[in-house]
Amino acid sequence: MASESCVVARIKNYTLVGSEVINGKVNDVVRRVAAELLREWDPERGDFMVLRDDRVIQVKLPLPSPELYDRLKNYNIRRSGDSAEATIPVYEIIYSGNWVSGGFRAEDAVLVFPFISSELNNQIISDVINALKAEEAGFEEE
Repeated sequence: MASESCVVARIKNYTLVGSEVINGKVNDVVRRVAAELLREWDPERGDFMVLRDDRVIQVKLPLPSPELYDRLKNYNIRRSGDSAEATIPVYEIIYSGNWVSGGFRAEDAVLVFPFISSELNNQIISDVINALKAEEAGFEEE
């Protein structure tokens, strides 16, 4: 069985500036990272938020390894045509953000989510960055 580990990805102005894999359960890691960031947070610079977003990922069947199944089995894995889908909890810790023009701009954020595979981890990070950009752009268009 694969041991539990999490990805901790740092984002600044919608760009990935670093990531690491940390051993531990996602709930424990997100609490620890949020507590560390809360000590760094400057209330004068903006809001501090911890958001949970459930992301659906797809992997072509058959799964490439038993280890991948071990990592996905606790995340509502199911068959969808010729793919397997799983719902992965992704925590967004935003510790420097501003409300601008009726919208929100996340300047500094950290993502915490279970380690799945290098490829899927990169996809999750990219999807979240794109969603954050779209939120800001969507607010600016209103």
